[in-house]
Amino acid sequence: MVQFASDGMDFDYIAVYGEVDGFVMEPTTDMKYIAEKYGKTHSFIGNADTRVLLNGTKDEIYAEVKRCIDIGKNCPGFFMADGNHILSNTPIENALFYNEVFNELKRR
Repeated sequence: MVQFASDGMDFDYIAVYGEVDGFVMEPTTDMKYIAEKYGKTHSFIGNADTRVLLNGTKDEIYAEVKRCIDIGKNCPGFFMADGNHILSNTPIENALFYNEVFNELKRR
């Protein structure tokens, strides 16, 4: 499986000419667009904003995870992930809450 990672919107070009099976998205990528256009034919991974994990309230973290799940849950190749890396100074309670929310909302 070939995955293409980007923080932009090069996906249309890559999907046509790059022969990729899926996309890995940073927070700046329009995941809704990717899901609508490629969600039934390609896998995609993304794209929770790590800044929300780092500095957000529980309500903001919940909303960010819900945004991703709502976009991807009906796409067979969707993988929920933060859109970069969880930073080392992310509060543990925020990372654990992110995981709790994911487990609550992940069912299709």
